[in-house]
Amino acid sequence: MATTVGKIITMLALGTMAMSLSAGISYAGTLDDLREQGYATVAVANEPPYSDIKGDGYVSGAAPDVARAVMKKLGVPELKAKVVGYGAMIPALMARRVDMATSGLYIKPKRCESIIYSEPDLCGAEAFAVAKGNPFNILTYEDIGKNPDVTMTTCAGCAEEAYALERGVKASQIKVFTDPPSGIKMLQQGRVNVFALSGLGTADLLKKTMIRPSS
Repeated sequence: MATTVGKIITMLALGTMAMSLSAGISYAGTLDDLREQGYATVAVANEPPYSDIKGDGYVSGAAPDVARAVMKKLGVPELKAKVVGYGAMIPALMARRVDMATSGLYIKPKRCESIIYSEPDLCGAEAFAVAKGNPFNILTYEDIGKNPDVTMTTCAGCAEEAYALERGVKASQIKVFTDPPSGIKMLQQGRVNVFALSGLGTADLLKKTMIRPSS
């Protein structure tokens, strides 16, 4: 597949599946409070297609759209978004800085000790983006961990960071990106060998950067 800038990149779909959801609720205010003010404040990671903040501040995407529909039925007509990294979403809920997290926050046992999840509304695969031809033959996180010359990028606090560390990738092999587009740029420039994120998020990003994932 081709791209107009940087290196040619291929997307590899991985087998790891993870349940995702629309909201973890920590009630910064009561439902009556939210109805009175007319909106709920939601944490989003701004990672399309899960969540996307438009230039005018309107938040959309798979998770916020579901949350908006649910909240409207509960008498809360609108959402106001705050961009919060995945690793900071639960602390933001616990500190009651936001009412909900609507960014496809993966359901994990440890997180269930702190927040209340909605019913799962999405199940998605993980994915790697690598240089064309996959020169390091990277198919799993274990492959990255076995080769000290290979580096990867993902976001701080993302499930992918935890998956990598759990499967033998050293912290020194992980370069955290500030946002997904900057991570793809790191891959194009050869500063890392692997870009790791959700399958849907990676495919959406490659599409927007005019890179077609291989079938």
